[in-house]
Amino acid sequence: MEELLEEYYRLVEESRIPDGDRRHGAVATQMAAAAGELSELEESIRRGVFSDFLNMAARFLEKADQREAATCAGVLAGATLEQYVRQLANLNGIETATSDGEPAKAESLAAELHREGIFDFSEQMQVTAWLNLWSKAAHGWRDEFTVEEVRLMVQGVLELMLRHPA
Repeated sequence: MEELLEEYYRLVEESRIPDGDRRHGAVATQMAAAAGELSELEESIRRGVFSDFLNMAARFLEKADQREAATCAGVLAGATLEQYVRQLANLNGIETATSDGEPAKAESLAAELHREGIFDFSEQMQVTAWLNLWSKAAHGWRDEFTVEEVRLMVQGVLELMLRHPA
């Protein structure tokens, strides 16, 4: 498990934009805002971050200890999926908090995205299944999912994000 954590931290460090890079800093943000491109810049950054997390999850699946790697990949892909669903709901004017101020559950947001015509029924059901797999991985219930299911989840979440940019 420690090897996987070290690999995770190494991948996070590799994905950082170095200081001094022209994409880095407030000047790029101000220029984009002045050109009216801030929302495109935000979307591009968000898409990049989600993609980076899913790429890390996919790289975990290349490890020798497939069960531990699948657990880490499932947790990472599920967390990415939850944040993506929340962002997509927000962009489509769907309330992402409950009446008492708590974050709405991702499964409820997926159902609302279906009601609003953003997701079709099969996408809503697939998101629900992936959230269930995420829960199993997060609880360490390794006997209740397979490496292949996690691999398909990572690939499917990426494809969903491409069909419905957030």
